[in-house]
Amino acid sequence: CHHELTIWWTQPPGNPKSLFDSRRDSALPPTGSRTCRGELLKGVSNKQGKVTFKICSTQHGLVRFKTPGVLIPGAVTFYVRGAPSMPVQHLKVSSPRRGTASISWKAPTYTGGQPILSYQITLTAAGKKSVVARASKTALGISGLANATRYTVSVTPVTRIGPGRATSVLLSVA
Repeated sequence: CHHELTIWWTQPPGNPKSLFDSRRDSALPPTGSRTCRGELLKGVSNKQGKVTFKICSTQHGLVRFKTPGVLIPGAVTFYVRGAPSMPVQHLKVSSPRRGTASISWKAPTYTGGQPILSYQITLTAAGKKSVVARASKTALGISGLANATRYTVSVTPVTRIGPGRATSVLLSVA
């Protein structure tokens, strides 16, 4: 597997000397990924600030970069075409009435190049039978839950490739 991640650094304006020529950069691959030879991702940037890393990955993730003498805040999101979807965003849950749950979320930022077929919603609580539902939209109401019970609510996007990563939050049912 060879997925290439190419990064361009932007040189500060007014600086005549290239900050990028032969700069040694390294990157921490996404969780669950590895480099093509098993080591830390390393590269040497050219005069234009371009460096390419090779990553073996079957899932999306964040790549964090380090370079000597330069602070690189944040991370770059690495997308793998054909991999399961990224997790849903902004998962919100509430219990508007006794024994009910109202669940909403935003679609993932990337779905592996595939449309979302459905979302799998799972509610689990200690000592209770799990509740599993499917939705085609980004909101769902569920009834028949145990009163005064704390549930873990998980939402998983599903594409033709298969299920993506779940997003989970806690819900206390009234």
